[in-house]
Amino acid sequence: MNTKRSKKKNQIQHAKHRAMQRYGISLTASGSEEMVRKIQSQKDCVFLERQSNRVSMIAVLHEEVWIPVVYDKQRKSIVTVLPENALQPYRSKLPKN
Repeated sequence: MNTKRSKKKNQIQHAKHRAMQRYGISLTASGSEEMVRKIQSQKDCVFLERQSNRVSMIAVLHEEVWIPVVYDKQRKSIVTVLPENALQPYRSKLPKN
């Protein structure tokens, strides 16, 4: 029996843990999927920087809070949720609410 989880599942689990740790947000499967949909449709999100051909840093508007995430376009998943101070260099890119 193979009990090894896929890289995508590990990324999602890590992102859920970091969302709780850094923002007190319980990122459910549907919440994670909603963030991915926003990124893919380019709604309620702002591209911040490309980290590699596969991975980008993006700010996503989640429950009226801008949350910086690292997104893996190959696996279509959020890799991790970054701390709020990661947005500091990009404040000028975010819309004023």
